[in-house]
Amino acid sequence: MLFKRLCVLIFIFYGVNFYSQIPESLKNTVWTQEGYDRILKIEDSTYSYFNIDKYDCATLVDGKFAGRFRIVNSTDDQLILNPGGIVDYRFKRTEKLPEICTKRSTKKEKSFEDNFKAFWETFDNNYAFFEERDLDWQKVYNNYLPKVQKVQTNHEFALLLKEIIRKFNDGHIKLEIPDSILENKPQSKSVENSFTQEDIVSDIDSNYLKEINSYNNGVIKWGTVQDSNIGYIRISDMNDFANYVPKEYQKTIKFDSIYNLRKYAAEPLRQFQDEINGVNRIMKRFSVI
Repeated sequence: MLFKRLCVLIFIFYGVNFYSQIPESLKNTVWTQEGYDRILKIEDSTYSYFNIDKYDCATLVDGKFAGRFRIVNSTDDQLILNPGGIVDYRFKRTEKLPEICTKRSTKKEKSFEDNFKAFWETFDNNYAFFEERDLDWQKVYNNYLPKVQKVQTNHEFALLLKEIIRKFNDGHIKLEIPDSILENKPQSKSVENSFTQEDIVSDIDSNYLKEINSYNNGVIKWGTVQDSNIGYIRISDMNDFANYVPKEYQKTIKFDSIYNLRKYAAEPLRQFQDEINGVNRIMKRFSVI
């Protein structure tokens, strides 16, 4: 009986240690992230991560610290965290959360002008490639602010933001706008002989490749070019590589529901490692090309 009690006590203490991976020196502290307009608040075992500008402080994500970050290094005034992968996040200690985060405005919606300024300043503070994109960002502000001041609807405002985003000509920038806001968007005229991405991919598969292999509902496809020894690999996304779905469901309508159930059940660090493991697993199969 004594042995059983000792085992229970050891398990309890181990569990406490596992879920309390935040050192005492970091508990109930606030940090400003370098290179991003973000604030990290660390509590006893949880965290809150905020996007911040002079107009608003919005919670980006929160949750259990141990499942989201690994501590790389920490001192009294500097903190380095790893969210999974090769990129570390660096933070500087700050006294407390900015007032804008603790005293949220009772005004439910900001003006179009405030939203535009927050949008512009987010890029101004964080985007590094204006020169490479040959984009005069101050000129964009000067030209579009008067247009924004005349905007009357969410639809008009959304179209202006999309117009600005196109000026970057940068495939890594994406502006997501609810369909309900763009529902009155005029339909573009169809262009004769135009092709969608799906049309082109399907044409490549059927007319140019042989022995096509697929993984995770087509996130990666590979094979060889017909009448040659040239290998072909197509990666259609940079996510969803984890080995979550049994082989018998790989090409069925159940794939997405099974995959997402496993994906969202995993804590972020675990899910990120599952992605890496999936990539390593599938890369070994390319040797059959």
